[in-house]
Amino acid sequence: MRRARSAALMALLAALAGCAAPEPAAQGAPAVAAPVPASATAQPAGAAPRVAHPRDARGIAVCDLLTPAQLTALGLRPETAEPKVLGTGRLCGWRSTTVGEPAGLTIATEIDVRGLDYLYGIRDTFAVFEPLEVAGHPAVRADGNADGRCSLYVAIAEYQLLSADGNLAGRPLPDPCARSRRMIEAVLSNLPPLR
Repeated sequence: MRRARSAALMALLAALAGCAAPEPAAQGAPAVAAPVPASATAQPAGAAPRVAHPRDARGIAVCDLLTPAQLTALGLRPETAEPKVLGTGRLCGWRSTTVGEPAGLTIATEIDVRGLDYLYGIRDTFAVFEPLEVAGHPAVRADGNADGRCSLYVAIAEYQLLSADGNLAGRPLPDPCARSRRMIEAVLSNLPPLR
């Protein structure tokens, strides 16, 4: 069941990915955060929160979202980066410095589907569905079962969704989301504001 749920979530991310054309930021151009109109933050009850300070990951290779120094600090081996494509989804995984503890990172962009809105719409299908905030961005922990795994999904912009799972082995940990949260915080610190 856990593998089926993981495959379903990866398929979700693949479905969310790729329709927005990547537009790399202009070299040397000043990064200016786009103001968020008050109407954009209003939402119906039970809907995913809106992103107040959007970031932009379009045009950045998924394995380049974290620096070698950040990967090392996260207990990951930078030289083991393994990019993968699942449908139109872009994924990257690294091997841990601790044998048997892989971690992964997924990025998806899509112009028609609001990433977290979709997850909120199917929230009853998850054994664990916990709305959170990571580095000021709306997020959700959504897992097929409560066995210690922690899949975090973070809205980095209205149509850009970042996912991290730092405990793929589902080992019992005091905070199974700690590595996932740290991975996403590091990625967000590297991303320019959405312009």
